[in-house]
Amino acid sequence: MHVRPIGLDPKNLGEISNPWMNSLLRSDGVDPDAEAQPVAVGEEKGLSRESSNVPLISADDEMYEEKEEKPVDVIKDKAKLKLSGATAHKGRAYCAHPSIRDHWALRKNMKVIDNRVHDSEPWSSEEKGPELPPHPSSFLVPPTSTTPAEDRYIILSAKRKWRITAQQVANQFLAASGKQISRKTVARRLRGGLYARRPVVCVPLTRQHRTDRLQWCREHHNWTEQDSACVLFSEESRFSLSLDCRRQLIWRESGTAYRPKNIQEKDRYPTCSIMVWAGIMINGRTRLHVVANGTMTGQRYIDEVLLPHVRLFRGAVGDKFVFMDDNATCHRTLAVQDCLDSEGIQRLLWPARSPDLNPIENVWDALGRQVAGRNYPPTNKSTLIRALTEEWDKLPQQLLDNIVQSMVRRVECCITLHGGHIPY
Repeated sequence: MHVRPIGLDPKNLGEISNPWMNSLLRSDGVDPDAEAQPVAVGEEKGLSRESSNVPLISADDEMYEEKEEKPVDVIKDKAKLKLSGATAHKGRAYCAHPSIRDHWALRKNMKVIDNRVHDSEPWSSEEKGPELPPHPSSFLVPPTSTTPAEDRYIILSAKRKWRITAQQVANQFLAASGKQISRKTVARRLRGGLYARRPVVCVPLTRQHRTDRLQWCREHHNWTEQDSACVLFSEESRFSLSLDCRRQLIWRESGTAYRPKNIQEKDRYPTCSIMVWAGIMINGRTRLHVVANGTMTGQRYIDEVLLPHVRLFRGAVGDKFVFMDDNATCHRTLAVQDCLDSEGIQRLLWPARSPDLNPIENVWDALGRQVAGRNYPPTNKSTLIRALTEEWDKLPQQLLDNIVQSMVRRVECCITLHGGHIPY
């Protein structure tokens, strides 16, 4: 249905071609055929525009201050209405006619803050309009239960005692200030910079250990990647069937932690474990050697490691070859030292308690993750040996090269930390 355009003449307010709107105006006591004057809110009942603070009602229930009215076209529902006397504020249409405006608000189940809805008596010119309710956006952020000074106290309490729990911090706060807060409130206050995490496990270091580590790093501070490329880093490691049970993650729904498929059984004491030895260097690696039937001794170290593996690398690299092993008892026997001297193998002196400086430790970690992530994890000793051998051969050489090349950064980091633990 085409709506005939209506001009800005106030006499045309009743000329509405929609029968529904005509019935609405009649029900409100307005004759559409009569001459209707558009009256702004506040001017009816004897009020002037200057003395009225009655707000204009928006179709989306938002309150804005009254501004200069500008005639605009108002379109609502299926009836296209063009009413003179409508005002626009910030892109929204407001109708100054009371009957139509109130009806639109009631159709949208809105609360109309107006004298005609809430007050039975008209306002006088001395009275002010009703107080506007606060904007809904003011309720988005609830007030906090602690002050900024109390927040700083909570953070300092956690920093001073880093093993303290959130509930203990709440109890300490109650004793100090007399205010009761929950542990969740403490956790939210600490979330800005402190988080509950498991501490990193490292070997204990004495003052002498730190001094030795710092001295060794200063002696090798001028090392380059070419210097570390001639070093064969080696070490033993022990693997068990329950090795990486805490490393492998699973996808599960909330509240299903104890379902059979989400449980990984583990013996308190490992029943099956094997020791392996290997060495890595840039552009090369040794075969993974399994130390079967017992532990490593000095003589077994010579017969099973030095002669079959290390001597071959010495011949391939040349006189620049350097062999690195830690200070284990089986590595420092006189028989081992005589074997190295007879074969012309230069040994790299290594500081005690320094597994974080040895790059092969990161390789063992990667190997354990690969074994734990297999589709069919090992269940006995033979399958564990086969899994370790297969995954060792699958490790990319680029990964090993990158780990060996990190020696330069490890040395610099250890010097910066004055011989302390480094994040490797």
